[in-house]
Amino acid sequence: MLSGELGEGRAVVRIKTEVTHPNPAVRDWPALRIIDPVAHPHPRVGSKYRVWPLYNFSAGIDDHLMSITHIFRGKEHLTNALRQSYLYRHLGWEYPEAIHYGRLKAVGFSLSKSLMVRELAEGRVESYPDHRLPTLAALRRRATHPIHCEKSSTKWGRDRSTQPSAGTISTRPTGKKSTDTPTGQLPAKPDYVRRHRCPSGLRGSSSAPSRTAGTRNPATESAFRKWNVAPLALHER
Repeated sequence: MLSGELGEGRAVVRIKTEVTHPNPAVRDWPALRIIDPVAHPHPRVGSKYRVWPLYNFSAGIDDHLMSITHIFRGKEHLTNALRQSYLYRHLGWEYPEAIHYGRLKAVGFSLSKSLMVRELAEGRVESYPDHRLPTLAALRRRATHPIHCEKSSTKWGRDRSTQPSAGTISTRPTGKKSTDTPTGQLPAKPDYVRRHRCPSGLRGSSSAPSRTAGTRNPATESAFRKWNVAPLALHER
């Protein structure tokens, strides 16, 4: 294979498993193959190599070299974990703990990373913290407390047979009972347009219903059209 005597598609290197294994995909699975370096040069190294590893061989070796101890991935990789376990057994290595989960569905938005990248490139969203994207930065911007993400993940678990929905995470505000005590946010309305008359000395409301954390009293005039009040940080007193 390395000398070039065999052309592309003429030979492969396989990992010895069990030819009687009930899953045909596990039986002596291919680890390396020949790629014609002239017809298909590599974008980085050109025609330097002609024998290349396939996914399971490459990923399995990388995990060991990087001292990976836990693998989190979708349930479609269950067979890959079984394949790679044979490779580790042959090499005398301990296979990492692999945790597989069902696909996470979303309600009201798409979890496709390629779609997010395209929307950013087209200017349809501002950045990854944009509230229209299903990112952790977006949830933080929408004042979603981490405890809601933690509770949702705990509720879903890692059942491989289910496809949990993520639609309720982004709609949880921080003003709920579970986040009333640790946060100290004060209400504000940035760039709020007033179209009617208002008495001078408008009073602000308290920061939380269950405790006293001060009030915000913006100065007002008898009539105004625009009130610019910068929103306070979640933990600002």
